[in-house]
Order: sequence, then C-alpha cells, then structure tokens
Amino acid sequence: MFRPLPGAADASVEYTVTIKDRFTDDVIATKTFQMTVKAFAQDDLDAAAAFMTATATADVYWDGLACEGADKFNINQSASLQRNCYGRMMMSRRI
Repeated sequence: MFRPLPGAADASVEYTVTIKDRFTDDVIATKTFQMTVKAFAQDDLDAAAAFMTATATADVYWDGLACEGADKFNINQSASLQRNCYGRMMMSRRI
C-alpha cells in the first residue's frame, strides 16, 4: 500500500495478523484490522522536498563522513577515525 497523493481520497485497507504454531505450522488465530491510510497533504510533501534540497548536498555528506576541519581534497585520517567522528556528528548535528 502506498500513501495516496495530495488530492486523492484516503485509502481503506485491511491488515491481517496470523498466529501459527511454530512446530506444526497450524493456524492458531487470525485477526483482520481495517485501517485508513490518510492521503499526503501538499504541505507535507513540500516540506520534505525543501528538507532534502537543503540537506542532500555534497558538503552535507562530506561533513557527515569526515571529522570537523578535514580537507576532502587531502584525506589523511584513518577510516576508523572517520567512522567515530561520523557517529559523534550525527548525534549532535541539527539541520
């Protein structure tokens, strides 16, 4: 199921959960749920597109992979150090 696009009607879907015996594969219980998948609002898509435009740049990717102050044209750090900096920066960086 894909979320309907702006202007489309909300979608009604069924989701079925089945519990089986792990040894015999016999069905023990089944329950079907009715759900409504709300259509996207245009504002939500516009905000997501603006976020991707602002964040999906070469500089942002480099900043996420390298330690602060690293020169992407003169790489002289070990890969493990870059991974450590990557984790630290991802936890502390706000965009």
